[in-house]
Amino acid sequence: MPGELDGVFSGYNEQDSKYDRKTWAFQLNEKGVPQRDLTLQDPNCVFQLLKKHYSRYTIDKVSQITGTPKHKIEEVYKAIGSTSKPDRTATVCYAMGWTQHTVGVQNIRAFTIVQLLLGNMGMAGAE
Repeated sequence: MPGELDGVFSGYNEQDSKYDRKTWAFQLNEKGVPQRDLTLQDPNCVFQLLKKHYSRYTIDKVSQITGTPKHKIEEVYKAIGSTSKPDRTATVCYAMGWTQHTVGVQNIRAFTIVQLLLGNMGMAGAE
């Protein structure tokens, strides 16, 4: 499980430093269709796996990693969290800085995940 793997995803082979992606496959029902959990309660649904994976990042930990004061992190969390409404969605504007950073792909992926968790994908203005 993600919470027990120290941030490494399942299927990692230390010998060749590669992932076996078979461990990432969807769970299928009896008809071969990926299972869905609209309640988000199944411990193996993406929401629960993400929740478990990121649970280690408390405000204290994020403050320590980034050097950002906790009260500023809380301000950002509240501002972004307030955009989970049909009449108020977050818009992420970025230029070459995000994508040319050494972890640019992770930056884009991270905010995409935030938008998904807020329910903002497909909403007007939520780019």
